[in-house]
Amino acid sequence: MYTQQLSPEQESLIRQRFPRLTGEDVESLDGACDKLVDAVQDRYALNREEAERRVDEFCSSIDRAGARGSAAARRPERIEPDFSE
Repeated sequence: MYTQQLSPEQESLIRQRFPRLTGEDVESLDGACDKLVDAVQDRYALNREEAERRVDEFCSSIDRAGARGSAAARRPERIEPDFSE
């Protein structure tokens, strides 16, 4: 599905976008976008289609950031609100 490899910087974006993923989850991705689907589906209790949609949006935002270099594109919105503030 996805051929893109994630850099360590992009892996930090995964943690921002999908805060329920553990460090171990992110490390086990081995930089592959396609492995995100299983992790997101599991941690967020989503059906496969919804997990694929969210990962596709995330990976597309990374592609756009690479093409444009936009700071906004490099910081995709989180799936859930952050109530820690």
